[in-house]
Amino acid sequence: ENLQLRYNQERDNFSTRRRDEKQLLNDEKFALKDKINLASQYTPQEQEDIDGLKKSIDECDERTDAAVNTYNQKLKVKTEIESKISDLKLELGAVDNELKAKTERRTNILKVLNPEDGTLLYFLEEQSIEWRESIGKVIRPDLLQTKGLSPSLGELTDSIYGLKLDLDKVSESEFLKDRDLLVKESEELKVQIDALEKEHDRLTNGHKNLLEELSLANGEIQKGLREMQRLRDEKEQAKLALNKELKEIKTLIEKRCLDLKEQLSLCEKQLSSFDN
Repeated sequence: ENLQLRYNQERDNFSTRRRDEKQLLNDEKFALKDKINLASQYTPQEQEDIDGLKKSIDECDERTDAAVNTYNQKLKVKTEIESKISDLKLELGAVDNELKAKTERRTNILKVLNPEDGTLLYFLEEQSIEWRESIGKVIRPDLLQTKGLSPSLGELTDSIYGLKLDLDKVSESEFLKDRDLLVKESEELKVQIDALEKEHDRLTNGHKNLLEELSLANGEIQKGLREMQRLRDEKEQAKLALNKELKEIKTLIEKRCLDLKEQLSLCEKQLSSFDN
């Protein structure tokens, strides 16, 4: 009877120990699972490193957006300058044409008012005859400025080479105008030419200034392009750094979890032996 009682007591003690050991193993099993779950997550330092790299990428995006906006504004400025240059060229061309025409006109008038020595016009003016009312009405204007014609006066008649014409019906050429009228027109043209030359200088200087502005604008655009490329490269480097960091952290997580999983596997085997 004492042996039976002792046996029963030993059996109960064994069962209690086995139950306690199994409970400890179960507790260890769940603890290991919690550790594995925690180990599979980023540590605070790892999360901080990842967040820092992601922030760098976001900042690159923000700075790139700002750089693109600045670049577009510079392009707009360049377009406006080019438009001004185009308009100014048209205006300058119109002034050039008008200046050329008025200068040519005044030059022709001055040739009439001040004929060059040796020309037919100089000879006729020196003879103080009324040549404008006779031969002047039918002579070719270009001959009046021609040298080497060896002009001389013969007997004046009311005919030219025996041909009589009603010269009053012939319209006056430029050189037949009243001298005073030509002088007045020449003076007016001089004033207009001076004003046109000033306007030409103003437009030329404006064109030069706009070209300088355009050069600066192109420089700013190139600078903007380089800045955008630099930011794209910086972002690409940040992305590479992030990917590298994520791979390294993944390797660390796998290593952390592997050790704990080995411990969990051993614990589950021990628990299985209890069931068997």
